[in-house]
Amino acid sequence: MDREAGRGARRRARGIAPARRRALGGCVAPGRPHRQDHPARALPRRGDLGGEPAHGRLRRGEDDRGDQGRSRRRDLPLRPLRDRGRLPRDPSRAGSRREGEVSVGKSLPVAEGLFALTDAGPRLLGSTCSGCKASYFPRTSSCRNPECDGGELEAVEFGPRGTLWSYAVQNYAPPPPAKYDEPYVPYALGVVDLPGGIRVVGRMTRADPAALRIGGEVELVLEALCRTADGDDLISWKFRPL
Repeated sequence: MDREAGRGARRRARGIAPARRRALGGCVAPGRPHRQDHPARALPRRGDLGGEPAHGRLRRGEDDRGDQGRSRRRDLPLRPLRDRGRLPRDPSRAGSRREGEVSVGKSLPVAEGLFALTDAGPRLLGSTCSGCKASYFPRTSSCRNPECDGGELEAVEFGPRGTLWSYAVQNYAPPPPAKYDEPYVPYALGVVDLPGGIRVVGRMTRADPAALRIGGEVELVLEALCRTADGDDLISWKFRPL
């Protein structure tokens, strides 16, 4: 009895009652918080969730807050496929012109600063170096001739007639950014020597090789290249055999 009383006194001196120590399995050090008072014990237990494990409710997007605890992903509206619109068409084919269709839009240049319709007819807008007399199309701000000692670039106009130096027929639809109407119609590309010492590439108004002759005279014209999605005609320069 004296020995047991001495053990109880020593345990009480350390601040842990014998009954409490037996309940904890004897694994609590002096001065450390009891596991019953640990913050982790504040988590809901199985009995607090109506007999269902917490992970089951959380997996379905629920918690103690009820409907407010549902997953945001479940609340996102789903758009039907039919409401998402169509994919945009190929920009190079956005101006498709159907057979028998009449143009009702405006006429727009394919790019600014390439050509102009003057009182004397269509002209290509280029530059000529005052030092070496090299010609450029389109216009440029500096001479690219490595043998040029320097000179000012003067604005000039090329046309209206030239000589067909070579040509090729484009039988297959070119990749973007080439522009053309649908259905695709083969066309001829010509390389033309114009007065002023410049050689320019442009479409021919005819794709029949029988109508094209190397060394033959051609004339500069302005015609529609294709139609935009807004119904406007894109105007570009072409060469017409004479």
